[in-house]
Amino acid sequence: MKISKNFCGGNIEVLSVGESEVVVERELRDSTGDWFYWAFCVEDACPQEKEQHTITFTFPQKRRVGKFGAAVSHNLIHWQWTHSKVENGFSYTFHPKEKVYFSFCFIYSDQMLRNFLKEHNIEAETLCLSRKGRPVPLFRIGTGENVILFTSRHHACESTGTFLMQGIAEECLKNPLKEFSFLFVPFVDYDGVMDGDPGKNRYPHDHNRDYGTEPAIYPEVRALRDLADSGRVYAAFDLHSPGFGGKEHDEFYFLKCPDTESSSRFYAYLKECSECDSESLQYGGTWDFPYGGSVWNDGSSPCMRNYFLPRVISGVAVTAETTYSGTLQNPFTAERAIRLGNHFYKSLVRSLLLSE
Repeated sequence: MKISKNFCGGNIEVLSVGESEVVVERELRDSTGDWFYWAFCVEDACPQEKEQHTITFTFPQKRRVGKFGAAVSHNLIHWQWTHSKVENGFSYTFHPKEKVYFSFCFIYSDQMLRNFLKEHNIEAETLCLSRKGRPVPLFRIGTGENVILFTSRHHACESTGTFLMQGIAEECLKNPLKEFSFLFVPFVDYDGVMDGDPGKNRYPHDHNRDYGTEPAIYPEVRALRDLADSGRVYAAFDLHSPGFGGKEHDEFYFLKCPDTESSSRFYAYLKECSECDSESLQYGGTWDFPYGGSVWNDGSSPCMRNYFLPRVISGVAVTAETTYSGTLQNPFTAERAIRLGNHFYKSLVRSLLLSE
């Protein structure tokens, strides 16, 4: 049996390997404090003389596996849940010559982005070069002077928001608005995404806490700050994934900006759209954080949303949190998150951009 982390998003330390039990743990790398993200690949786990072989993977710490077990894929493109959670871990039944990827969550990889851009004949552009010299991808839809900006992966492991971004882009392609250009930055912490870093609470601070530093230490943040300072950004949406399980972490929710008539309509329209579509990830508004209502959303954090808020033309700059796993009634899948992204764009057009 071969266990590896040499792929986009890979992150694991193998502690022990037995015939039917493997003990593993996530790598924290340069993140401070505990964080739960992990991902690894397993090959040749089933002996050739057997038709199948079940292995249990356990972690020495709790809070490493969500309610649906591990996310599993055979190609780093299509993901599903194992639905095989055990105490501090999960189990999986392998077959001969099988190569399987496992993760805490569904991974939206660089290959998925390239496939999406190729399918829709969209040319990739470069935001900047990362600290490791990688071209950080962005893409745009439309040619209008004013920019609607969408970002995700300020924290590298927070991949569920990137599925939402794909859904937004899909709907934008169907109904672009000539007076706007829609700018998408799927992987703000591109090095972290490619290397499999958690990216949360990096030392001395992560990408989403770099907006109060002079100068910013990350090239991606410097480029986004320059865009904010240009005066061309009409509205900005930063897409994240929350913490581990329970209450708001199991739902889709917003860290809202100061209320305006158009932003209030947007939340109402999105709630209506998602609730009318059983195949969509649901947004109920129950766990939204109103602006100024808590330490999580009081405007004091040096994050992307707060940097853009006084600089966007519309006064609308919002953080959206897309659950890693969801609930039994409202589970996360790639398809459901993408459909919510479709509704997100429709609601945006209907409320923020078009006067009534």
